[in-house]
Amino acid sequence: MEKVERILERCKIYLGVKDVKVVVRPYKTRSAFTNLSSSPPTIYLNEYLIDDEEILEYLTLREMIHIKLNMYRSRYGVPSLSYADKFNSIVNFFLPKEKVEEIRGKDGKADRGEPEASATSFSSFLWGLPAPPRAPRRAPLEG
Repeated sequence: MEKVERILERCKIYLGVKDVKVVVRPYKTRSAFTNLSSSPPTIYLNEYLIDDEEILEYLTLREMIHIKLNMYRSRYGVPSLSYADKFNSIVNFFLPKEKVEEIRGKDGKADRGEPEASATSFSSFLWGLPAPPRAPRRAPLEG
């Protein structure tokens, strides 16, 4: 828990967020999420993922960025970047895109001598299972 607090304090300084609560619990399918409606905002981290410091730092940074972006919502009608564009630009300011893809792709296969997983299988990190297949696309409706 000391490691979590240390990384949280560093992210608070980086992003200028003052008051945040962290809860560490075991989850089967979630890596991390944030409750923005609580006071102070609460970050929930998966207990199974906090052993790796890189992953912990990425998850904490990611959730802190969500908190920061929701502190100052843009006004209606003001032309600006989308939420996803703002989010990705802030993440890539702190971590290079290749590093983010590497962290998202970690699933423990390197320890067994297997090739790294793709960047889309971050959720498979939890259990070491392959990512579920995508649903086929439907043909466009003619009419």
